[in-house]
Amino acid sequence: MPVKFIVTNGTRDGCKKAINSLKNLDAKLLFADRAYDTNEILSYIAKRNIKAVISPKRDKLEQRDYNHKLYRFRYIIENTFLAFKRWRGIVTRYAKTLDVFIASIYVRCIFMYSSFF
Repeated sequence: MPVKFIVTNGTRDGCKKAINSLKNLDAKLLFADRAYDTNEILSYIAKRNIKAVISPKRDKLEQRDYNHKLYRFRYIIENTFLAFKRWRGIVTRYAKTLDVFIASIYVRCIFMYSSFF
């Protein structure tokens, strides 16, 4: 279940806000896609003893190792975003204010994950 949301402009790069979203989280692994394979993020999580499960960008000269088997579990994250996209109110951002938009995301999370409780 998602634990934190940071809303940015639709055209803004999400990895620039990644460190802010990681500040108060206690985690052992960070699952992310190639967009989050930046030196800044990797050094930040290394300082916090978090292992990166991030596929390296193909254009990097030095390819680092990552756990291929764990990376396959990233589909859970992708499925969460697909579920958000199926809910028209979130995709088209019907909410007039940011608070209402974030509340609708939390309501959707509760609806999606209520079968697990």
